[in-house]
Amino acid sequence: MVQSVGAKAGQGASPASGHEPREWTKVRERLRAEYGEGTFRSWFKLISYGDMRSGTMVFSVPTRFMRDWVKSNYADRILALLQAEIGHHAAPGPFLATL
Repeated sequence: MVQSVGAKAGQGASPASGHEPREWTKVRERLRAEYGEGTFRSWFKLISYGDMRSGTMVFSVPTRFMRDWVKSNYADRILALLQAEIGHHAAPGPFLATL
């Protein structure tokens, strides 16, 4: 089962068909630098960009536990980094989760 999480994004985040947006690639690099390789591999490496839905970047994670852990422990930082990459016009939104 794939779990989805989302973060509101502004005009700057546009998916390139089948590829991660550059903003998400940069955020992943920052997360690796800030938290270290071990934490990155445990919690961030398996987060994959899904698509853009109604201004929300949608990400997938492999398990419900990972979704809940990332939401509880890293969502605020991920959203802050996304907002910094996308620009000041990005609307800060909730870290959404759907099954």
